[in-house]
Amino acid sequence: MRNQPARAMYDQLEDAFSSITMQLRSAIEDLSGRNHRHGQPAASVRAASAAADRLKPLAGCRDVGSLKSAVQEMCAEFGKLTYIDILTMAEAEKRRALCFLRLESETQERRLMTSLGACRFGNDVLVVVDLPSAPS
Repeated sequence: MRNQPARAMYDQLEDAFSSITMQLRSAIEDLSGRNHRHGQPAASVRAASAAADRLKPLAGCRDVGSLKSAVQEMCAEFGKLTYIDILTMAEAEKRRALCFLRLESETQERRLMTSLGACRFGNDVLVVVDLPSAPS
């Protein structure tokens, strides 16, 4: 019985993260113009494809430690990473990482967001990474 409030809180957090992830992914897709068939400019499709290519090395990370190192390495070309927080979540056999980042300046953050197709979440840049399925 003692675990019920904790489980309810965990479930509520998981639902909130799932909802936020879906909303953010939708916003990113809308902003990046991934759907060229529906009248989006070809340049937008190319930019979205380039952003997806830049995120591929992150998607291969199997744990938070390796993901954190990969994110730090990727961010280095844009400026000094001053804050990083990574939350992982799993839903229906999918694993995702929500990477909350800050760089030294807003200019650096805007360049990072443009390059990765990321968005701002509060004061942070949010990068959503699809991770490999957990080993059985």
